[in-house]
Amino acid sequence: MERAIWGKVQRFDSFRFDTLKLAELIETRRYFCDWLTWSRGITDMVAWNDDPGTTSETVALLLRKAADDWTEPPF
Repeated sequence: MERAIWGKVQRFDSFRFDTLKLAELIETRRYFCDWLTWSRGITDMVAWNDDPGTTSETVALLLRKAADDWTEPPF
């Protein structure tokens, strides 16, 4: 998600941020976590993302599906 918003992965403890983009990231993460729970029964996004069986292709596919379902983003 950081890559989609900023073009690269950011470390929150070491970068200067635009508060609007940070708010977008927080809201997007919140939505994606909720979407994973509702649609896939995945309740821990971090553990799921870090699981060796979760491929980058799977993550990208589910991010795309979640984006398709998100008809009214809050920003």
